[in-house]
Amino acid sequence: MFDEARAAQDREVVAEGRLGYDDVFVGEFEAPVRAATGGRGVDLVLDPVGGDTFRAGLAALATFGRLVSFGNASSAEPWQVGRPELYPGARSVSGFSILTLAQTDPAAFRALAERAFTKAADGTVALPVTAEFELAEVAEAHRLMGARASTGKLLPGWLPGDRAGRGIPNTLNTPNTLGTWSTR
Repeated sequence: MFDEARAAQDREVVAEGRLGYDDVFVGEFEAPVRAATGGRGVDLVLDPVGGDTFRAGLAALATFGRLVSFGNASSAEPWQVGRPELYPGARSVSGFSILTLAQTDPAAFRALAERAFTKAADGTVALPVTAEFELAEVAEAHRLMGARASTGKLLPGWLPGDRAGRGIPNTLNTPNTLGTWSTR
């Protein structure tokens, strides 16, 4: 039931164009991805989850497709792939770590961060906010994170009465509601 409710919420976000996605696939997604692409598959999968999602993403790749793993939110065993999974479809898999970029090329990391913050500040990229919490309510934020019941950011730590005037809606009492934060 949770997956279906989350899928409906994600589809609503897509329909409103808030995140720039063409479509959202939740749960078992290899077959729906293949159907949506006329059987071709996708050129790129960005996987922050790992585990079953990593394997499904690999299966959903088009010929010459690439999967980039950049996290393991599922806490699954580290992934391993080899010739049997990659060669038949000429697919590739790579890993990415923002921390490694920061450690090995701080100038590139700084330039990337500056571009990202500029996009957020000028409104090019909307930052979805599921809810914001005063310090006394941080336990509820942790509960939502643990239940994976949020789509956007959870913002803890605002001072009491400090929500007004920041462009951030008070969604604390409306679970799974998205808001948009703007610095304008």
